[in-house]
Amino acid sequence: MAQYPNLAEFALPNEPCPPYTEVPESCSDDDYGPDVLEGLMYNDQGELVPVHEDDGPSIALSTPIVPPKDDLPPAIYPRPMKAPSTNIFSGKQEVVVPRDANGKIGVKITRMGPRLFFSYVEVNSNAAKCGLGFGDQILAISGYNLNRMTGTKLMSAMSQSKCSEFHMVVLRRPFDFDLLGHVNSKLVLYYSTKQGKALGSIKLHRVARTCAIKNLKLLAVNGNVIFHKKEDQIMNILNSTVGQTITLRVMPMSLYHHLMRRQDHESAKKMMQLSPRIL
Repeated sequence: MAQYPNLAEFALPNEPCPPYTEVPESCSDDDYGPDVLEGLMYNDQGELVPVHEDDGPSIALSTPIVPPKDDLPPAIYPRPMKAPSTNIFSGKQEVVVPRDANGKIGVKITRMGPRLFFSYVEVNSNAAKCGLGFGDQILAISGYNLNRMTGTKLMSAMSQSKCSEFHMVVLRRPFDFDLLGHVNSKLVLYYSTKQGKALGSIKLHRVARTCAIKNLKLLAVNGNVIFHKKEDQIMNILNSTVGQTITLRVMPMSLYHHLMRRQDHESAKKMMQLSPRIL
């Protein structure tokens, strides 16, 4: 199995996905249309793997493989032995999230196809303190039947509940993974998999303008969350990494746009909690 999806094989457009557009408030967040992610997920090595139907969504964990010396990409691409050492919380986990003094846990929930995701996790909320983050998937909540329940209906049911805490089974970062990047002196970003497979290159100013690489939304650089920052701020951060190997945290643009629907983007992104990592 290829260690990362070959972006060229997915017939991706040269430009990132079109700009986000608002939908009417009357629209449900329950999206049963074509799901480009149906039956697939990324594991913590960035592998595109099938969902096991007999056990619900799961992540096939495997040991990262460093390519043989002869198979390594040219020197302009980042190589795995130079990558920052990181361990990422990933996989299925049971969590207990208590309500705060106001009866809230600090999240918004959105459905995409058959899946429910946290579309917002407020920084320093009880949910964030329990390790939950934007883009994590909800597999189960004790006492609730999630089949065909929209995020809006689920949040309403939870707010009306008298329980003091919620027992959940979540899947961390099912479509959120890391790439390696290297910015050269000409301000071109070369990016590859964590195993060293070259994926492509893009001019730095385009990354800063769109906060995206191809059809992938750029969430963070070396653990520094940037997707809420302005173009000049992102450019300054990327400029400071010239000559270094960096970690680029990304997720599919289609999922990102869906989770951000009907939200105040600026305020939401500034207060957004991503799934934690240990550096």
